[in-house]
Amino acid sequence: MRPETMKAGVLTAYREPIEIQAVPMPPKPTGSQVLLKVDGCGICHSDIHLADGEQPGLPPSLPHIMGHEVGGYVYELGDQVKGYREGDPVVVWAGGGCGHCSYCISGRDLLCTEEFRWLGTTIPGGYAEYVLVENERFMVKLGTDTLPREAAPFTDAAITGYGAVRKAIPYFDPESPVLALGIGAIGTYGLQYLKLMSGCEIIAVDVTAEKLEAALAWGATYSLDGNSESLEDDIMALAGGQGVCAAIDFIGTDKTVNTALAVTRAEGGVIQTGMAGGVARVDGSTNPRHWSVNMQFSLGASLKQLREVMALLQTGRIRPIAVDYRPLEEINEVHDDIRHNRVPGRIVVIP
Repeated sequence: MRPETMKAGVLTAYREPIEIQAVPMPPKPTGSQVLLKVDGCGICHSDIHLADGEQPGLPPSLPHIMGHEVGGYVYELGDQVKGYREGDPVVVWAGGGCGHCSYCISGRDLLCTEEFRWLGTTIPGGYAEYVLVENERFMVKLGTDTLPREAAPFTDAAITGYGAVRKAIPYFDPESPVLALGIGAIGTYGLQYLKLMSGCEIIAVDVTAEKLEAALAWGATYSLDGNSESLEDDIMALAGGQGVCAAIDFIGTDKTVNTALAVTRAEGGVIQTGMAGGVARVDGSTNPRHWSVNMQFSLGASLKQLREVMALLQTGRIRPIAVDYRPLEEINEVHDDIRHNRVPGRIVVIP
């Protein structure tokens, strides 16, 4: 029997604890909609920014159910759903747009200027027992050997790194190293993609010894302390004095984005995917390489790229990072751990 209410973590006010409440069930799905029973929802640093009111205008109103890294099982189907059955294990692509503009119909929904859609941000998300998916096309079916809660972080952490590395492909040159700044969850997946796709030596930079040690295990050739006063000189030395062919900034502070610019060779590429609010200073008068360095921001990844990443996972070409599973009732402790950088991998909450 369909329950009348479900458990959910509800954001009722910015910078206040999330409340565990019994809320009404989502409506029965219609058309191509699908209702999922959530198996797990990954937590991202952007969730913290949202809960703290640091993304103006988002969510559109409170109270709100957050959570965009969702894995679950098909619970109910709209009458036009063709590709799924009840009980199918799936993950959900969080993004989307209007579905009709030139960007959307070419698979570039994240560039849509007509409508911004993001699961857990503009519409109710996965901090709940059930979530309504607006269209079956936003889901990717899993193999029977992968639990949805295990795959949930791949819907953001893993694909964000993938999208950034894919943008760097035109700049890869095996005669020159690539640079990865920030080896958190996204950067750890980024190292795997760089090893898989670049053909280059990889320089990893972070500020914690544990992450630098882990970077070598995940594919980095060299690891450097981001706190070092000689960081840029050390990177340039490893790059033969010419600069790296590509730098991917997984953090996005003033320091990291300007370090990336300072050490990237002429006609190389800087890809910034971190969202820490850093501002780049491009100055060709003091650094002639800036005349021709290409800089691009990378936000998330497309639905097609999520499918590609899941194929890489399920064929063993990439490996999942460490996941800590916590009950939804601990959501405020989880948010606090992320705020204070106490999470070595990824946390997934179980409703």
